[in-house]
Amino acid sequence: MSTTVDDDGCPPTHARRRLRALTAGAGRGPARTGRSRPAAGAAGWKARSVDTGQRAASTARALAEQADLRAVVFVEGASDHAALEVLVARSGPAVHGVAVVPMEGFTGIGRFLATFGPAGRGLRLAGLCDEAEAPYMRRHIAAAGVDGSTFHVCHPDLEGELISALGVDGVERVLGTMGELGSFRRFQRQPFHRDRPVAAQLRRFLGTRSGRKIAAARALARALPPPERIPGPLAGVVAAVT
Repeated sequence: MSTTVDDDGCPPTHARRRLRALTAGAGRGPARTGRSRPAAGAAGWKARSVDTGQRAASTARALAEQADLRAVVFVEGASDHAALEVLVARSGPAVHGVAVVPMEGFTGIGRFLATFGPAGRGLRLAGLCDEAEAPYMRRHIAAAGVDGSTFHVCHPDLEGELISALGVDGVERVLGTMGELGSFRRFQRQPFHRDRPVAAQLRRFLGTRSGRKIAAARALARALPPPERIPGPLAGVVAAVT
């Protein structure tokens, strides 16, 4: 990753492209935003698991070829990747040699921990996951003998942490700059959502469309205030690798 950043706090376009090319193979690619859903039947699930494992192996090999790699951050999906890409870039020169890898549910994390952890290259490792994935992630960390203090859990997920940090008004301002506030107002009027708390409405709205979830994660991360108010799990991951 480049040691310089654009005015918006993100790495320059060519650096972002390099990072995405390097890390997209860890899961099913940046478009995925929801939970992984196995194909119908045991055979479909098995084929999917094999495919995921092959992609993880391919990405691990690609990363292993990076001689200047010094730290790897494992995240759950493309939206987590987008948010951390912004926050890690704020560290300027310290971002050099850090790869952020979207795992798409952490199904392949064991291979990465073996390759880059104490039994492999011995790199600095960190991770970020949703609350639902935490037990799975912790089991693999313990099995690989990796320091778990650099792996953090979002409660209940990335969107929840960002909404808590910015507040409802702050998130709505960001949606306004994205041209999404009108869509959110219409969403709020739907019978199933109209009586829910606004924070719950926002969290659900952000995940209703693939591109929105990723774009919103990036925009909300850019809108976060100085470091002392960045959500704890995200701040912990950034501090671990910069």
